[in-house]
Amino acid sequence: MSTLSFTKANAQTAAPAGDGPKVVFTDQSHDFGKITEGTQAKFSFKFTNTGNQPLVITNVSTPCGCTTPTYTHDPVAPGKTGEIAVNYNSTGRGGEFNKVLTVTTNMTANKDVTIMIKGEVIPKPTQPVATPAPATK
Repeated sequence: MSTLSFTKANAQTAAPAGDGPKVVFTDQSHDFGKITEGTQAKFSFKFTNTGNQPLVITNVSTPCGCTTPTYTHDPVAPGKTGEIAVNYNSTGRGGEFNKVLTVTTNMTANKDVTIMIKGEVIPKPTQPVATPAPATK
């Protein structure tokens, strides 16, 4: 009998299914296409909190120092929007890139969500070294 009471008490205090914050991104990936080396490529990932409690982004981790995210640390109310701005520094990097960023939230299930940027860095043409003209006699 006490087990049944305990189960009922837990059911009453536990949050109903679907409660809590929920992040939904407009786009979870962005392709910069071809960019010239040295470009600071920027993109803002927009999202909505479709849950019924405030959403908090606690961290956005990147795979390397070439990718820098900025985001609001304030809670995003239900139905409101926010964004994660990502800057990719292509200086000194050539070729294709594919970077996955992990967004850590306060969601009750699946706290981590991934977003991705990709593209191709076209190296800057190298300037030929000027050679002095031969001396005339």
